[in-house]
Amino acid sequence: MRQLLKNWARGHPLLMLAMAAVAGILAADRLPLPPWVYACAALLALPLQRIWATRLATAALGFAALHSWNLQDSMGHPLRQLLLAHPAGQLQGEVRGDLLPMNDSRDPRQALCRLKHLRLSGETDFRPQTGWLEVTLPPGFPLDTAGEYHLAGLLRLPDEPMNPAQFDFASHSLRQGRAGVLRADEVRLLTPAAFAPRFDFLRRAAACRDWIANRLSLGVDPADAAAPIVLAMTLGLADAAGEDIEDAFRASGTLHIFAISGLHVVLLAGIALGALRWLGYQRSVLAVILLVFAYAFVTGWRPSAARAALMSAVLLAAPLFDRRGRAANTLGAAALILLLVDTQQLFLTGFQLSFGVLLSLLLIAVPLLEKLRPWCGIDPFLPAQLAGPGRRLAARIRLQTASLACVSAAAWLGSLPFLLGHFHTFTPVAVAANLVLVPMAGWCLGLACASLLAALLPWAGFSILLNQVNTALAGLMAITAAAFAGLPGAALHADLQPAAASASLRLLHLPGGGQAAHWRAGSRHWLLDTGSESSWRRIVEPWLRSQGVNHLNGLVLSHADRAHVGAAPLALRHPGASRVLTSRLEPWRYDPGDSSLRRLAHLTAPDGPVWQRLGLEASVDLDGLHAQVLHPGHGDRHEKADDRGLVLRLEHGGVRLLWLNDTGYLTSRRLLERQAPLPCDIAVLSRHANDPEGLTDLLAMARPRVLLLGGAAESGSTLVTESLRRLRTFCAARGIDLWELDTTGSVVIDFVDGRVCLNAFRGDRQLAWRPSNPD
Repeated sequence: MRQLLKNWARGHPLLMLAMAAVAGILAADRLPLPPWVYACAALLALPLQRIWATRLATAALGFAALHSWNLQDSMGHPLRQLLLAHPAGQLQGEVRGDLLPMNDSRDPRQALCRLKHLRLSGETDFRPQTGWLEVTLPPGFPLDTAGEYHLAGLLRLPDEPMNPAQFDFASHSLRQGRAGVLRADEVRLLTPAAFAPRFDFLRRAAACRDWIANRLSLGVDPADAAAPIVLAMTLGLADAAGEDIEDAFRASGTLHIFAISGLHVVLLAGIALGALRWLGYQRSVLAVILLVFAYAFVTGWRPSAARAALMSAVLLAAPLFDRRGRAANTLGAAALILLLVDTQQLFLTGFQLSFGVLLSLLLIAVPLLEKLRPWCGIDPFLPAQLAGPGRRLAARIRLQTASLACVSAAAWLGSLPFLLGHFHTFTPVAVAANLVLVPMAGWCLGLACASLLAALLPWAGFSILLNQVNTALAGLMAITAAAFAGLPGAALHADLQPAAASASLRLLHLPGGGQAAHWRAGSRHWLLDTGSESSWRRIVEPWLRSQGVNHLNGLVLSHADRAHVGAAPLALRHPGASRVLTSRLEPWRYDPGDSSLRRLAHLTAPDGPVWQRLGLEASVDLDGLHAQVLHPGHGDRHEKADDRGLVLRLEHGGVRLLWLNDTGYLTSRRLLERQAPLPCDIAVLSRHANDPEGLTDLLAMARPRVLLLGGAAESGSTLVTESLRRLRTFCAARGIDLWELDTTGSVVIDFVDGRVCLNAFRGDRQLAWRPSNPD
């Protein structure tokens, strides 16, 4: 066995070198030594190149040196170090450099700046400085001319995640080699560039995408929900299809159909080879290589498309040089080239998925298909000349079905470790869903190619007909994806790091004054508010996935504020909730029909088996978390949503928690007039620009040990700043420990061994005590 593995490794040298490069990059990332250390070690190993293992070690050390150099260039950039040293992490400044469109952003205001000169606030002269900045341009600024620009505005570090499981933009930006972010208030062109190939490349690619999108939309109703799906599958414009359709493909394990990847390039290459067969093998192969690179260009030279184009070109071109194209070596060669260009690509999820899936196809799909070939072929005892058309067709169908099944199963197995590691998700239904949706994606791409060809000839009528057929096919794909996603157990989430606490309440930091909290008691899960739809997809849902939540036992919805309950319909559908608890006043009779709770009422009726409305003195058990309603009472009928919301007194393990959400002035007055049982250990309050006078009276009666203050709805406004200043002064005078989620990030309250422990996500702030009267 050992000799067999050794022979296989020597037969695939490029793949082995690529694996050595991966090992070297990972080692340098974990052990960031100076580049010269790794370089010297690689030079010392050069005389021993006759030993195969030494060659691999040399490759690993060489890539370790290269990655260490890249890390030094990004992590140790002078501008980044200046921003890190500044208490606020931001500085006013001016820069001069070349601007480029950012092709990996959905926001047209986003651009990249290649720094040449820098002047920070308080400095008189510009100083030379190289590097890259991510720039947010002023509204309405047209970036249509290449050249050197002068930009002035706020320089800051990229936003770090405020919650666990949230996408880390700061780390991603650093991996992309960007030293910081500039929010530009002023932009002016200094010197137009006579020759700017990269700028022209990106602008022409964008122009090509616009032309293709226009041609594929001819004759199609813009209101048709299926129309953007064609653009998403052909050009990677996933945002055009809408979040709901994207969710269906994600839950069915077929979201890769939306992202420009190896699947699209392989399908396009297959379509082109079949159409150009009349040119002969060599000419058709050269044409297909040019076509796949042109496709990668049109899609904006995304890393996934560039990877797939490079691998396809190496594999297709091998016979032209009288070389046998070995897929494993092709995979290794593509990885080596891409990592030589940028070692940071190894840490991109797309890179890992692409090469993990392809390696799985080589190791699993190909051998498995060979095992199934006897079943796929014609009866071996029947001479081929006697096999009729029916037998031949049946054998071909069996072979295609077996090929798809082997590829789908191997791709699922290859992607499983990365999906679990990055997204805490695995989709068993994906094996079957890909059997149906991948061929449909091939037909969709083929129809798109035919439509574009007809538009060029020009056969406008035929192009319109093909577009309409393609749109109908895309609609059928969306229905199919939704059907697979709706199957029981279609998408499951796994908690890879089980919590030590028997019960915990996690308060998530949401932007825009939103709120959401997750109560977990063993395998029981409740959500107190859901946040907005945007916050749900970016923060709340990833957190629930990371905790292995496949079903919610209930939702508690405070009041009709989109920042608090905007995602309630999404939460009810997926992951699903057995119970919904709201104020007795919701949904308010004057709320518009598109409000969150009105839309929720279309899914489940108020006062039905799922939705229970609560009023004053009602008590409910949230699986170990006892909740008593303090507001609203029977006489409370307020037009303002903040004064109709639930105020709850929660208790677990002897710890009393006052959940105030967006309590307004009138609610504060009513609670004080009723002499509600306000004393608590922890108070949870959302932050907004309201006058805090009534609120401070309420907190004086509650006497909390800790006040957890949510994020600001209008960060930086005068009202918020003054309100926060008063609240800080009040808390300091009363001895209340104020935790601002804008600083601490998400906060978890753990109940462990009769103790309550608070831990902040950002920083090392902690607090623990043993309740005097534990349960």
